[in-house]
Amino acid sequence: MSSRALLPLALLALAVPLPVNPQEAEPGDAPGARWSVGAFLGTTGYPDLQIQPVLVERLDEDGAVIGSNTLRRHLRAERSGSVGLELGMAMGRQWSISVAGSLGRTRLTQSFDGPEEWAVNAAEVPVAEDPGIGLFAWMAAVQYRITTGLPLSTYLRVGFGSERWRSDAALPAGAGGAQAVTRYSGLAVVGGEYQLTPTLAVGVRANTVVFRTPLMPAVAGTELGRTDTVVLTAQAPAARRFADEALELVRTTRLELGLTYRPAGAAVEPEDPPESDETTSPPHQ
Repeated sequence: MSSRALLPLALLALAVPLPVNPQEAEPGDAPGARWSVGAFLGTTGYPDLQIQPVLVERLDEDGAVIGSNTLRRHLRAERSGSVGLELGMAMGRQWSISVAGSLGRTRLTQSFDGPEEWAVNAAEVPVAEDPGIGLFAWMAAVQYRITTGLPLSTYLRVGFGSERWRSDAALPAGAGGAQAVTRYSGLAVVGGEYQLTPTLAVGVRANTVVFRTPLMPAVAGTELGRTDTVVLTAQAPAARRFADEALELVRTTRLELGLTYRPAGAAVEPEDPPESDETTSPPHQ
């Protein structure tokens, strides 16, 4: 089954009426509370998205090459911000499922390893026509709540999702120069919530998300950019025993702060005590 088909199934699971047993509720939980909706703000730190050797050539006024050197170019994204919404459903005292989506924006940057004077010259070449990138991500996860008996509760999550990168200009060496790239991801989360009221909680969590880099290596010999004095040309990544040295997987760290609302359920009516089968008889004299 494809990952695209799993999202509708996850949303369908949220519609299944699985009430929480009132006897399993945590202190301070609303009786019968099952659904939750949350809003969050996040910031994501990115490592290198791609590493590739490049040939740097200096040009004279007539455009003739007057010197060259090979450097390693690092493409990365600046720390980005995002906003999102989340729907959750409790499946018991400790287990729940959730689906979330977020929108964000980041900006591509580059740096070079090698002699400083050559790195300074290479940095004059813009990383892309428009380095701004819009981000859309969604995720579905299973959560295990760690019972503490306190207003502060912690939890662990594992799940899957996707990251879609879209720019107004072509991504540099990204999937053949495409303007939109989608990557499927896996995630692990640790977080905590503090109950402000019976229905409202504030939470913070740290997400580790792993996905295939959206920026593929440029074909050797491809011109990556130029100015009047410098031109950059892609070189083939060095070969290793099982693969080349080009970066394939990216692991990001995302920190999120948000509010969660859980509507109060109806109080559970106590059951009437069972009637006794014994019949009463007048006392004997």
